[in-house]
Amino acid sequence: MREIKKWTKEAESINAIFNDKKWSNKGSIYDAYGKPSAKKVSIWKAIEKRAKETAGYNDDLRVVSRNGYLFSTMYSFTVDGTTYIVYDTKSDTKMTELV
Repeated sequence: MREIKKWTKEAESINAIFNDKKWSNKGSIYDAYGKPSAKKVSIWKAIEKRAKETAGYNDDLRVVSRNGYLFSTMYSFTVDGTTYIVYDTKSDTKMTELV
């Protein structure tokens, strides 16, 4: 997991995606695809497992973007009053502070 420093353009972009509940909330993998492939379900379950094992997980894992081949997810967790966002894409897992 790669930590993105708060207040950078990349962190601002991640925060914008996370906070855009109207366009960036496709729900679960089943909501996003209806009948997802076994590969997509496997990836979703691995991310879901990691999220649930994260101390302070806020039970908010969701698909934030999708197409026929790829999807991205986000979830948050709170530790000592600070909330962090985890953003999973095909090629990277990023974490930044929610601002």
